[in-house]
Amino acid sequence: MSENLIYGATITSYGADGDGKTDCSDAFIKAIENGESLIVVPYGRYVIKKALRLASNLKIHAHANAEIVLDTRAKNCISADDCSSVIITGGKWICEDADKTLFNFSNSSYIKITDCSISGANGCVFKNCENISFKSVVFDIDGDCICFKGENEDVSVKDMSAFSCDNVIDIDDEA
Repeated sequence: MSENLIYGATITSYGADGDGKTDCSDAFIKAIENGESLIVVPYGRYVIKKALRLASNLKIHAHANAEIVLDTRAKNCISADDCSSVIITGGKWICEDADKTLFNFSNSSYIKITDCSISGANGCVFKNCENISFKSVVFDIDGDCICFKGENEDVSVKDMSAFSCDNVIDIDDEA
């Protein structure tokens, strides 16, 4: 875990290179596995080729113009199962494969996604989650921006924009 509790760990300190070519997957995985509570993503273009599994009490704060490009073979690029207190803020989160889901949360609580853009495939899927918050998020999605499956409670959406999507919010009654 980082000694710098005020600012967290910069992903570049884990070996990520924002050059738009280098696979930064292992840097993100290592930071999460080391129990970092705040991962800072500076300006740059970060390619991730492996699926990421988020942990509880994690905040990923990306520079407003940082691009996090997900080019993974996994159906869910970034997932969190049975987690609490996950915050994604800042950056441009990009997945160009229409068959993928960018963020997939299940049985999780206190999820906040703010001040970022999400583009490409399906945006966010929530299954049996609670206390979900979106604020100042821009979606440019080929599929659904936000999909709710199962029992989800206490959802807040503020200042959201959506372009090129199938559905802004989809509620799956069969889940």
